[in-house]
Amino acid sequence: MAEFSKKELSLLKYHRDNLKNETYLDDKQGLTTINITGVTGDDGKIYNVPGYANGKRLTDTQSRARAAKIGFNKFPAYETGKASNVAARKLHEVIEEDGMKFMSAMKRNKRGLDKST
Repeated sequence: MAEFSKKELSLLKYHRDNLKNETYLDDKQGLTTINITGVTGDDGKIYNVPGYANGKRLTDTQSRARAAKIGFNKFPAYETGKASNVAARKLHEVIEEDGMKFMSAMKRNKRGLDKST
C-alpha cells in the first residue's frame, strides 16, 4: 500500500467505516463511501475532505461548510490543487480496490442466499 499521512489514513478509515457500517450509497453513479473533495480553507490551502455524509453526496459548498464545522485541521492539507489531486488519486486507488472486493463479496453472499430460497 502507498504511504499515507495520518490525516490521509483518517479519510481511508472514513471510507472503510462506511463500508463496514453499511452506510454507503450504491446507485447509478456507483458505490460511494467518501467522495474525496478538495476545498479551499481560510488559510488558502486545499483540504481533501469527504464529499459524502449522512447517506448523501454533498456539493462542494456543503463539503466545505461541513469541514469548517469539524475543523480544517482534521483533514490533509496541500499547497496546490495539483498536490491535492495527486493525493486524492493515491487514496482512490485503495478505495476502488476496497470497493471491488466489497461488491464481489456482496454478490457472493447474495448468490449464497439465493440458492437457499
